[in-house]
Amino acid sequence: MNRNLIKVFLILSAIVAVFAFCEIAVRVRIVLDNRQSFQSALKSLKAVKKSGQAALLDLIQSNPSIKIVYELRPNIDVEFMGVPVRTNSRGFRSDKEFSFSKAPGVIRIVGLGDSCMFGWGVAHGKETMSVLESLLNERCPQKTWEVINTAVPGYNTAMEV
Repeated sequence: MNRNLIKVFLILSAIVAVFAFCEIAVRVRIVLDNRQSFQSALKSLKAVKKSGQAALLDLIQSNPSIKIVYELRPNIDVEFMGVPVRTNSRGFRSDKEFSFSKAPGVIRIVGLGDSCMFGWGVAHGKETMSVLESLLNERCPQKTWEVINTAVPGYNTAMEV
């Protein structure tokens, strides 16, 4: 009886291992196929749309990093989801330019995020980071505040980092 239990256990273990291997293989294949189709869609983007009505693909451009994949296009001023959206020369949702070095006495807050922080469907200047900067400069005028919105719709934690 003990031998029969061992045989049944080995057969069941082999079946589970085969199913696990197949599951992993299918998932890897799906990830690779989706990555290739998304990359080809990014490469086939039309010329940069600087103004007018825009779709999400008009807002983004390919990034050479496999971890980032895409980023916001710089210097756009379009209508997206029925509201104005602008980006600066670095592709941040802002019409202000920010230097890498911060001026003395300036407190800088950088927002990393996805479509919520980006302000999906929210008019330019009304998204969270712009409102935060306005409130800080209004209520704490003894300091100068810079709030930078680096959020991009669709980003995940790895892309944000």
